Amino acid sequence: MSIEAQNARWGWEKAGATACVYMELRNTGERTVSLVSASSPDFTFANLVTTTDEEGEQVKAGLDGITVREETVLRPGDRRVQLDAPTRPLASDETVELVLSLSDGTRLTVTADGDADAL
Repeated sequence: MSIEAQNARWGWEKAGATACVYMELRNTGERTVSLVSASSPDFTFANLVTTTDEEGEQVKAGLDGITVREETVLRPGDRRVQLDAPTRPLASDETVELVLSLSDGTRLTVTADGDADAL
């Protein structure tokens, strides 16, 4: 597989309802690959989102995909995976599983560590 995930961590954006996952993605292959969707058995919904500045206000917007270049970082206030509606009670120090779907048809399972300071 040409995509690797490192330093995956998650934190609550709205405790018990909405969380965000951040990580470093590395494309070690020769072809361009995009992250096109995500899912998690620990949450009902997963979306790729970013934050943009519109007339001085920070606005969250959905993304159709994230191109994974040699190094691509998902970070607070920028591109990230948003998780909504947990399927079970989660403490902020637990791990969550995430499945990343890529444009080449592969899937990458990632374990994100709970990090109260992730946001």
